[in-house]
Amino acid sequence: MTKIGFLHLEIFCFDPKADYEFYFKKHKISYTQAKPSGEQISTSQTLGEILARISSTLDICVDTSVGLKINGIALLGDNISDELDYKASKEHKEILSKETLGALLERFGNEWRIEPLSTLYVKKDLTLDLQAMHSKYEEFFDKHHFITQDERKSLSKYLPLNLISTRDDDYLGDGFFLFVRRLAQRHSEHLDDLLESISDTKNGVLSYSSIQNLLYKPNPQIDRDIEWLINALLAQKREISQALVKKSKKDFDDTSNLAKSNASTNIMDSTKDTTYILFDGYDSSVGKESSELITSCQKLCEKLEIPLASKSAQANISFAYNGGHFTRIADFDFFIKCTLGNILQANSCGYTLLFGDYASFCEARLALQMLAVKSKNEIKDFMANNKEKIHSMKEPIAYIGDLLKERLHTFAHSDESSALSVVSFVSNTTSALESILNETSYIERIQGVFDALNQRSKKIILKSYIAQDFSHLAHLNEQCYLEESAKIRFAGIDEGADLLLVDSVEQFRAFDTQAKSSAKAYGRDMDSTKAMFLPNLVLLVLEEILGAESKQKSKAV
Repeated sequence: MTKIGFLHLEIFCFDPKADYEFYFKKHKISYTQAKPSGEQISTSQTLGEILARISSTLDICVDTSVGLKINGIALLGDNISDELDYKASKEHKEILSKETLGALLERFGNEWRIEPLSTLYVKKDLTLDLQAMHSKYEEFFDKHHFITQDERKSLSKYLPLNLISTRDDDYLGDGFFLFVRRLAQRHSEHLDDLLESISDTKNGVLSYSSIQNLLYKPNPQIDRDIEWLINALLAQKREISQALVKKSKKDFDDTSNLAKSNASTNIMDSTKDTTYILFDGYDSSVGKESSELITSCQKLCEKLEIPLASKSAQANISFAYNGGHFTRIADFDFFIKCTLGNILQANSCGYTLLFGDYASFCEARLALQMLAVKSKNEIKDFMANNKEKIHSMKEPIAYIGDLLKERLHTFAHSDESSALSVVSFVSNTTSALESILNETSYIERIQGVFDALNQRSKKIILKSYIAQDFSHLAHLNEQCYLEESAKIRFAGIDEGADLLLVDSVEQFRAFDTQAKSSAKAYGRDMDSTKAMFLPNLVLLVLEEILGAESKQKSKAV
């Protein structure tokens, strides 16, 4: 017998000429994997076909060329997808109208809230007023007479991408930055003028935060093109570059650290258990936060009997800070050499480098991935000299979350333990690099940890809050950093979070150390909801489990 399912829809409706405020229409459609009959649809039918049917049945305006959101995730419109696909690999190509119902059900389930990319520029229902968006850039066009009429018109294709970001309308827009990138390719003689037009530190391209985790299909080409502009602008604006990049590199001693890395490397004995050493090469400006992470990792490794280097061995190895976000963009060679140098240092002493935060682990994965591709001339020799050393390692790096999944099954979540609602956030680094690495996502990784903790009862609820992260802007745009950090922090709290789970040291600083300042900047009262790293959270839960087990044993006696 053919199985029939139901798609439950809530569809955004608003007519500015007739409605005082927007509302949602509810609609139900039956679907089947077999040949449909009557009012049914097939899972092989496309979103474009489904939207056309909805438009006709409910009298709702739809435009697949501009895109829309399903359950808060953006599906790019056909126009901008065409522009991005010129370099995109097959897995990153996205044509909204051609996505099948089956694929969308797998991602979103059978309950969808369909909305426009933004309510600010709604023309009617799911259509956008691109002309109103276009008018924002008239001054830009007036200053750059070399831009042709056809090029001016083509801006409309990029404008919907402006609406993915959670930034306010003063921000110049990610779609606009991609448009400027295309202009720079066609009019390279005007590059300096084009860069100047997007150089404002508050609302320009330097304040970009990756939108990959907000997209139905992450497209790393967006980050590459915008980061190309950031790199070009930092090369032009030396005073800004020195503050954001060279300041980050001051802790790295190019000669001493790499000399240690190039010392005779121990080939790990595959018959012996892996011993780990904790990565502690963080920016000195987040010393308090990184210290808390390292301490919690040490306690957790001890409790779960994860083999860890002694404290004296840890103290004798100095891992370097790779410079972070802006250094990765402006001095990629340094970033890769420094990150690989840290891995090699750990290996030369017989250790696997263990990361307590997922963002730093992603950076290390990126560095290792570079070993598999043709290297740039500047780092070619370094790669060639160290490739075999890396490949000789049994396990070059590890993320503590992956180790926890394997070891937590010995602990059963007691029925007496309290319920806990955890909202997790993804950092800018993770959002940007996951789409390049094409590996198991952070959310999937930590879900395995929560599944292990919830073996007997489902008392720890994990929710993933989809948002941008601006913690990398602390030294560039403090007001934006505080306001945007508070915005997403309070969004998590308003979701009912007991705890906020972060994946980077910078994000912890934004949500914890700076919580009071950011709340003030955002205009809300301070809230006591705590931010935690995954190791802190697991320690908290384990202590409660062990405490409950101890009580049960006492009662039995």
